[in-house]
Amino acid sequence: MFSARLLGVATAIAAILGFTPVSVAAPLKGGSPKLQRNGTINIAGRDLRCGNARNVLDRRLPSEGAAAPGMLIINPRLITRMPRTVRLFIFHHECGHHNIGASELRADTWAVERGVREGWLDRNGLKQVCRSFGNMPATPTHPSGRSRCRNLERSYAQALAKLPKRKPAEEAKEAAAPAGGKPTLVSGPSLVGTGQTDNAAEDKAAAAKRSGAPGRAVR
Repeated sequence: MFSARLLGVATAIAAILGFTPVSVAAPLKGGSPKLQRNGTINIAGRDLRCGNARNVLDRRLPSEGAAAPGMLIINPRLITRMPRTVRLFIFHHECGHHNIGASELRADTWAVERGVREGWLDRNGLKQVCRSFGNMPATPTHPSGRSRCRNLERSYAQALAKLPKRKPAEEAKEAAAPAGGKPTLVSGPSLVGTGQTDNAAEDKAAAAKRSGAPGRAVR
């Protein structure tokens, strides 16, 4: 857990360096983060809370997110410009600081583990997170973007390995199940014979009788 002094320093540095380079791109779809009455913050359709830390929205923060004593701060203006998965990663990265301390790489790992376990982080999302680092060089407080991407890959592989193994029968059942729950046609229809129904034959005979032509009902 961060000490108050360390968290204060980390917040000041975050205000200068930012989680990622400040983007000038237009906000993406998905809505801006919103504080809920119960204290959670809604980001990308999920209501999030980091332990006892208070969620704070601050449009003046020069980075997408920061951890401070007893608070997790999000800049709604900047974070909305990020893809949905990156927004969730930013929140969990800052929450990671409240759980593991000042290490950026360990906070990244903590966020990855949560993302894999909760199902919001996949391989494509991991690439989006990595791209959000840009070509950021190493600083006194942050590893380079390349180092963080390597750590993301390792953390993702390890998190996948920790997931419960699925039973072969379950995997086979899912593979055999048709998309959307609709039955699958195993083979096409086969023509087994031709003929007329009794009603059709009788109708034909009646029509022939009315026209004066001989007719024969088929039975």
